[in-house]
Amino acid sequence: MDKENDRYTFMKPEIACSETGFKGRSDLILYYDMLNRMKNYFELNTIIKKFHIKCIIIQRGFDDKWNIEKKSKFFNEVDLHNITEFFASEVNYEQIIDLCPNITTIELDLRGKKIVDVSKAKKLKYFSIHGFNGFNVKGIKNESSISFWGKPGQKFEFPNSLPKRLNSLGFLYYKSIDLDSLNLEYLESFDSSYGGKSIIVDANNAFVPYLKSIDIRRGDCSFFTPSFINRAKALKVLMIENCTPIFSLKGICYLNHVSITGTDILDKDLTPLKTCKYVNVTDKKGFNMRNKDLPKNTQ
Repeated sequence: MDKENDRYTFMKPEIACSETGFKGRSDLILYYDMLNRMKNYFELNTIIKKFHIKCIIIQRGFDDKWNIEKKSKFFNEVDLHNITEFFASEVNYEQIIDLCPNITTIELDLRGKKIVDVSKAKKLKYFSIHGFNGFNVKGIKNESSISFWGKPGQKFEFPNSLPKRLNSLGFLYYKSIDLDSLNLEYLESFDSSYGGKSIIVDANNAFVPYLKSIDIRRGDCSFFTPSFINRAKALKVLMIENCTPIFSLKGICYLNHVSITGTDILDKDLTPLKTCKYVNVTDKKGFNMRNKDLPKNTQ
């Protein structure tokens, strides 16, 4: 923190890159309190250029709001041309897309009845979305990856609201998730955390044979049936943590990584996991194998 006067301190910019000990990153983290008191942006432009910053993250700090005039000045004076990732709330996302022609990743906070058109962003494929209502984002392209942030008790049930071919979908805090309603043709990865008490996925969905990764934490695994397993021929990674019981693992074979912790298998048969490369399972009463006897190949 920097001292502005005897009564107030504010957060300095944080730089995460190879030069500051964060190999592989090029992030600049900024705070409202600093931005609200900044008189010119020479220092920020110098940091962005010197450390080859690609990602900007703007957070609240000690101030709850970003002053409107200061915000306007930031977007007018800071060189964002080479920024590829932008995470911030209460901003004009379409302006960010115009200022960042190479943007690939964006956080969209749509709480507050916002509607955003991202169709101009030719390289934008990674989204973190708060407040999705089924129609408030336009222009998402096929092969995108999307994480949706819900709230406890909220349902994700928005028929035909997304492109039909997606690389990954992630859900946090939603009470129920209806993947069937999306009518997807292709999906490689699906995950749900801290919610998903009801996850609706019919084994006959067109995307099931293309799934490579499933990660469910504290959610519903009733969809993971032998019929589903038999159709999920591309599946390589299965992560299940503290979920509802799985009826059976029959049909699972040759996965690269399996982790089933805090979750019961009703038929108690772990034999199918012997064909997988790496397996970690919480030992439970009645299982016909112990975790220590399952494959542990990490190569």
